[in-house]
Amino acid sequence: MAIIEKSDKASAIKAVKKVAASKATPAPKNEQRKSNTIYVSSDEEIVRLDITLRGQRYRSYWDEDREYLFFSVAPEHTEAFEMHTWFVQGRFMKHEA
Repeated sequence: MAIIEKSDKASAIKAVKKVAASKATPAPKNEQRKSNTIYVSSDEEIVRLDITLRGQRYRSYWDEDREYLFFSVAPEHTEAFEMHTWFVQGRFMKHEA
């Protein structure tokens, strides 16, 4: 049995979680949100989160299985979201449709 280094195992786990998160599907977009950028949590979450970006409050919403959270962020606030700790540390990432 091969010995797996701790960093290799951590990067493998992170890759698997990223694939699982990218397969999660957000709620269908309505006309108001068509131009918004969707962000998804990289890990399964147990509580909903709120974030305030430049004075605008955003509430997260669940995927169909209630495992991953999504934020639908207006174009004028995407830069602020991508500078937030949650995005920088990898807790949320852009959803690839």
